This record gives sequence, C-alpha cells and structure tokens, in this order.
Amino acid sequence: MPALVQIIEGLWLRTAPYVNLLFPTYSQMERGTLRGMALKAILRRDAVSARRCMKVDIASAMSFIIELIEEREAEAAAEG
Repeated sequence: MPALVQIIEGLWLRTAPYVNLLFPTYSQMERGTLRGMALKAILRRDAVSARRCMKVDIASAMSFIIELIEEREAEAAAEG
C-alpha cells in the first residue's frame, strides 16, 4: 500500500522532533502505558478500545509536551 506508506512517512517527518521530547520520561509515566494498551487492543481486534487508547495517548502526550516546553521556557526566563 504505497499511498498509506507515503502518508505515514509524512506524518512521521512532522512528529519525529516532538517524539524526542517524550522519551524516556513520558514512556515511563503511567500515562505512557497507553501505547501498550492500544497494542493489546489491536491484537485482540478490539477497535473501539484501541481507538480510545490512541486518542487518550495522543492528547496526553500533547499535554506532556506543552507542559515540558512551558517548564523549559520558564527556566530559561528565570536564568536570564
């Protein structure tokens, strides 16, 4: 499925810089376990649970990145 591969590659190029911010801290947190839960749901062929886990994981990861960036900006401002 070349078209799907092209879409995935494009999304990867857009998100990869942010993924770097998630590891290792986010993946070791409780909310970082959602990816494993999504994979288990996929293996069970439970689309509803997989979608829910992925949706919550994406929102949680986004919140984590925003918090991290705000923290770093505050530290930089405090330093001068």
